[in-house]
Order: sequence, then C-alpha cells, then structure tokens
Amino acid sequence: MTFRSCSWNVRAGRETAAVSIGLFVLSLCGVAMVFVWYSRSGRENVESDTYEFAKPAVDTPEIRTWHHVAGFPASIAQMESVFWEPNDTDSLRAWLEDSDQLRGADVMEIGCGTGLVSIACALLGARSVVASDINQAAVVNATYNAELCGVSAKIKVRQVNEAHPGPFEVIGSGEKFDLIISNPPWEDAPVDSPAAYAFYDPGFRLLDGILSAAKDHLNADGSLLLAYGAKQAIQRIQDQAPNLGWQVTLHDPRDLSTLPEVFLPGMLLELRRSEPGLAQGQGQANKNTTDSK
Repeated sequence: MTFRSCSWNVRAGRETAAVSIGLFVLSLCGVAMVFVWYSRSGRENVESDTYEFAKPAVDTPEIRTWHHVAGFPASIAQMESVFWEPNDTDSLRAWLEDSDQLRGADVMEIGCGTGLVSIACALLGARSVVASDINQAAVVNATYNAELCGVSAKIKVRQVNEAHPGPFEVIGSGEKFDLIISNPPWEDAPVDSPAAYAFYDPGFRLLDGILSAAKDHLNADGSLLLAYGAKQAIQRIQDQAPNLGWQVTLHDPRDLSTLPEVFLPGMLLELRRSEPGLAQGQGQANKNTTDSK
C-alpha cells in the first residue's frame, strides 16, 4: 500500500506539474498573440531610411458606430473622437475610381481619420499607402479598419507628433509618392484638442505646409489631390498655388462664387507641377472640369 501510495503521489505530482507547464505555455502563447495584434495594429516602430516613426501607446478607443461603404469588403468602424463625413470626399473617391494613376501607385494620405480614403486606394490597386494623422485615436482606427478590409499589408499608419505637426514630419527624406492626398480641415480657427484638427487649421498652416513642401515628396509626374468644401480655403489654393509652381484643376462643375462659405459635398482640386514662376493670372486658367460622378 505504501509503495502504491507513493507511486500515485508521484504520478499526481507529475500530472500537476504537466498541467502547470501547459498553462504556462498557453499563457506565453496568449502574450505572443497579443503582441502580434499589438504590432499589426500599428503600435510598433516603423523604420524608414532616415527616420523612426513611433506609434502611439494608447488603449483602443471605443467604437462609436459602424458605416457601410459601397465596394468595401467590410463595414468601417468609427471610433470615439474620430471624424466621419464621407461627403467630404465624394469627388475625390470618384476620381480615384476613374483614374489610371492609382494602379500600382505609392500613395500618401495626410489626415487619414477612419482610413476611408487610404483603404479605398489600397482596394483600387495602389501598391502602398502611408497614412498619417495627429489624432492617436484615428491612427488606431485606420489601422483597425485596414485589417478588417484585408489591406493592412499595404497600409502603414503613422502618428504625427502634436509638438511638430508639419504635414511631412513623419516622412523620410528618401520617401516619394505618385499621389499625395488630403481632405484637410477646412476652416481657419484655433484648436483645443487633437480631435479638433479634423475641423480647423489655425492660420491655414497645414494647407500652406502642404502647398510649399509636397513637390519635394512627389515623383516627377505625381499629383497632389486636395478635397475642400470651404470657399476661403479653395480661394487660398487658387491664389497661392500658381506662384508655388502648381497648376490647379478644379474637378467640379459648380460655380464657387454661388456656394455658401462651407458646403457639402466637398470639391476636389488636383495640383500638378507647372513651370516655375507661373504668373498668378495664368494660374486662374485653372480649368474647371466636370466630374463624371
């Protein structure tokens, strides 16, 4: 009896140890899975040739609501504090669907929000997309939606540092794109939180930064696409862009002078390189083209 009792105790001890080891291994697997999700969710450091982009270490924001988008393989989540107004970008997304410039292109989106436009680019054939936002919740949101839609391998979402909020602060010196896209904040007003940057561009510093520096990050035949629904911002582009070497095409049949100060849907402006020193008067030859959609 003593021998059998001892044998049973040994077996029980081994079984207990095996269970403990098994639970420990499972816990390690769980930690590994969380780490993988954490990395895939855009919280790892993304390295370029000259710059290391730190992703935000924030808790996942709560999902406010879901949106169905025609042509997307999954609904889009909108998280707390992240802006959503798809009519802002109707003409922009129509241009992307019809253009042959997107297929195989390297794209940057400035101010990605939920990731709607970046995901559309990836689904329509872009080779790669760099998306940026100053709102940490938007970075998490866009990364999450890219995974839902199966395009996370194409899209890299980068966090803009609020202390250095230039439009290209998260871009390495060697990075260039075929398309730079932005649906920036439309109005000149102060901001009191990162979420407010979706609405307001104090002093139009973001717009001016895009106009002055985008050519440094565009390939030779690339385009800058801006979606705006505010007269003051559009007129600023039409006045300043030609002197900065841009030719502006307004893809919208509406007469800007007849519209209210802020309106929906927004207008798409396409900017391409022009001859240096183009006179402002010539810039008003910015031809208006009727969008087919």
